[in-house]
Amino acid sequence: EVDLVVGQVLNITTESLAVDSYTGEVADRTIAEFTEGRVSGGAEFNPGVTALTEGSTEVVMTNEQGGIQPLEFSVTVTAR
Repeated sequence: EVDLVVGQVLNITTESLAVDSYTGEVADRTIAEFTEGRVSGGAEFNPGVTALTEGSTEVVMTNEQGGIQPLEFSVTVTAR
């Protein structure tokens, strides 16, 4: 489980895998939002989850490169 406060972003490091190889689904998108990783102007931006409002939701990340089990975790968001 990951605990975040409203407005906080969970930065997800992908180690040796491409930052843009992960997709994510958030069960309740009113509570948290998944942002895909990307490469832009030579800079790499990791995927992440942004806390939007109080509550709890599930996140499932999958990797398009295959051979990797989906990553599933809970996010609980509290007020500042």
